[in-house]
Amino acid sequence: MKSYFFIPANNEKFLKQATNIESDEIILDLEDAIHNTNVDEAINNILNYNLPNHTYTRVINTYKTTSGNYKYLLPLLKEGFHRFVLPKVENSKEIEEFALFISKNLRKDPRLIVLIESPKALIFLDEIAQTEYVEAIGLGSHDYCDAMGMEHTSENILWARMKILNTAKAFEKETIDIASMNINDENEFQNECRDGISKGFESKFIIHPWQLNILKNLSNFTAKDILFAKKVKQYIDDIGGKSNFTIAKIEGQILEKPHLKRINNILKSIGYDTI
Repeated sequence: MKSYFFIPANNEKFLKQATNIESDEIILDLEDAIHNTNVDEAINNILNYNLPNHTYTRVINTYKTTSGNYKYLLPLLKEGFHRFVLPKVENSKEIEEFALFISKNLRKDPRLIVLIESPKALIFLDEIAQTEYVEAIGLGSHDYCDAMGMEHTSENILWARMKILNTAKAFEKETIDIASMNINDENEFQNECRDGISKGFESKFIIHPWQLNILKNLSNFTAKDILFAKKVKQYIDDIGGKSNFTIAKIEGQILEKPHLKRINNILKSIGYDTI
């Protein structure tokens, strides 16, 4: 499972270590995580630490504000930053106007992750997912629950998670699972990661170093999954290969050809030849 690690742009300790953090992607946060820090000061922090311009930056969505522009990003664009996380998106027009500003000032197309954080955004999710430059979609679950006036529980956010997952898959966008505010219970976090993997999420937002360590060391599959995949491979080898396979009962489970994709994913994860 791919990791996206948030670093508050006002946290100089993490900014110093950013290039050594073993996350697949780093997100420099100019939004919620910087609290009362001036955004220009936060941007200066990013530039002062010479962070690579392929790093993602979570911006402040100014679409609904009186300023209505993204001029504060110009110092980053001047340095070639082109990958952004756009929060609180509610329709495709917001994305298009943001992308237009970036393209005009960068002379390069942006690469965008959009965060769905309101019921209105879910209504317009199809058009959001089809908007140019959008490469990945994630759920800002706490803002979503706040907008809904509901308690943040796995049950309450399940529908939104699954709608985003299915829509993103339909339009071939990367799916990023929620950031967990749990920074104490390792077992609970492991279960949350496994749940995301089992549902088909490809990536996860991370907010704490120990979460990253757990995710990096977490196998996508259980020992039981791996043992079963090995038995399926042995069975298919014994019958002369996949071309001779139609349906089988292995370890009490009915196995058909569509199931072999997951079996191959398991075999790849342990370095085995696929079926």
